Amino acid sequence: MKNKYFALFFLLGVAFMQSCKEENEYGQYSVEGVAPGQVKDIVYESLPGAVKIHYKAPSDQDLSYVKATYQLDNKVIKEAKASAYTNELLLEGFGKGDSIRKVSIVAVDVNRNESKPVVIDVVPKESPIFETIKTVSGEETYGGVKIKWTNPKDFNVIIVLNRANDIGEMEQPAGGKIFAVGTGKKDERSIQGIDSMERKFTVHIEDRWGNKTKAYEFTAKPIFEERIVNSSFKRWNPSSSNTGVDLITYQSYWGYDIEKTWDGLHAGNSTTDNCYSTAGGNKQNKITFDMQSQIKPTRMKLWVRRNYKYSAIGEYIRVWGSNDPQANPTFDQAAQPASHRWMLLTEEQGPNGGYHIYKPSGLPGTQVTSADIQYAEIDGLDIFFKKDTPTVRYICIEMVSMWSGNSNGGFTIAEQNWWGKYIKK
Repeated sequence: MKNKYFALFFLLGVAFMQSCKEENEYGQYSVEGVAPGQVKDIVYESLPGAVKIHYKAPSDQDLSYVKATYQLDNKVIKEAKASAYTNELLLEGFGKGDSIRKVSIVAVDVNRNESKPVVIDVVPKESPIFETIKTVSGEETYGGVKIKWTNPKDFNVIIVLNRANDIGEMEQPAGGKIFAVGTGKKDERSIQGIDSMERKFTVHIEDRWGNKTKAYEFTAKPIFEERIVNSSFKRWNPSSSNTGVDLITYQSYWGYDIEKTWDGLHAGNSTTDNCYSTAGGNKQNKITFDMQSQIKPTRMKLWVRRNYKYSAIGEYIRVWGSNDPQANPTFDQAAQPASHRWMLLTEEQGPNGGYHIYKPSGLPGTQVTSADIQYAEIDGLDIFFKKDTPTVRYICIEMVSMWSGNSNGGFTIAEQNWWGKYIKK
């Protein structure tokens, strides 16, 4: 019996060794310690915050990749690798330009043998953050400050706001770090929740490698505002005593009623699919409600429905207000008296005087990035009103045109918050 087991194990061992031999011969390179040849014919191209290296790789059959090692401004050592099937390397993360940097380039084979290094000098152009800081400006706005800048093309930056505290030390307020996509266009962002006291503010620009600019400084006194308590809001729809053109019929779909937009729940604080949805074919694209207080509004925030991103919200919207004691306002801006008209609260920025709903990525239509989803569903969409807004009680939100391109479809709102000043509760 022992001889039978011995014979069986012997045959299995021979088969395993034969299998390994065949794999070495046909599926893998054998282990060896011969280094590949050196990289040759190296030239480079200076780019903003980077350099692109072109070269001729060695002809070794077991070449795996080419590696460049270099040092950033903050002394961090970086590596860039390119496979054996290309002839260029991109070295990113440089800050200031016009200074010589040394780069070591080696070829590496499948056994991790490295060639003798070739050391070259490169001079990158300065990072785009230094051009961006030249475009920065800051000013006061309702409940905070507004930062404006021009994004570098195809280069993402980080806008960092700091504010002086009571003892003069600079600290970052909530929301004071803004991640901006490189669209090459003008951009702006408001940071709210800052008390109405005149303070020193600074803004500097960073990139993802830790490079940063000097600070832009300004002094601002945020304009006073307070949170409007939306628990008193109620459903309301005006009826026309004349031709019916101003009639706004209440609509809801799947039982998602307008009261859900002021119950405090949205994707940023709840896992429920909580929203108000209008019926499909809603050609009016308008909803109305009663705040039951007279306020001078400064801004509002809308949250879109969870997982709906920008597909069911306006690209351009208009927000109207009325303080008509007859509760019968008209959109006819020539009607008299003027106090009986719907008054436009939002700035006129686009088609039909619509206010543009911001999308961080700048992508068209319903295309989105993670930053877009964060802003629309978690943080909430900011809508700022004109500085000379009148006192109003009744509100009408109108979707002028949709991000989806659907001009007569329904729309959804998960939640809405308002800020301003109470005139009469």
